[in-house]
Amino acid sequence: MLGPIILVLMIMGYAGLIKLCARLLKGSIVSWKDCFIFSAIFVAISMAFRIYFMSNNVTIPIAVTLVNGFVLQLGLGAWFFRNRATDNTGNALGWRGGMKLMTIGSTVIVLLGFLYFAKNAIGR
Repeated sequence: MLGPIILVLMIMGYAGLIKLCARLLKGSIVSWKDCFIFSAIFVAISMAFRIYFMSNNVTIPIAVTLVNGFVLQLGLGAWFFRNRATDNTGNALGWRGGMKLMTIGSTVIVLLGFLYFAKNAIGR
């Protein structure tokens, strides 16, 4: 029962993060619709990999999983936002701009994860 709620919250949170990162990228503009579509695609791909590996009893080291997720996010994000994200003048960001957007997004995710683990380590 709780699964669909968590899934929707993951997609909404990731879409909001992308929108925030577009603002941090010198006022780049990304529509909410594109943020939600990309979030849904990325979460679906991530879940498909997770289900595949769990169903086949395959264990992958966490470092490999993190690097693969980072590369997938950068590549898929650069491709997806190359024509959908624009700068202040209305020009498409292109591959390089999409890569910058996803790099900022990945950095924010890493920082949030670090803050979460630091908070838990201090709280113990």
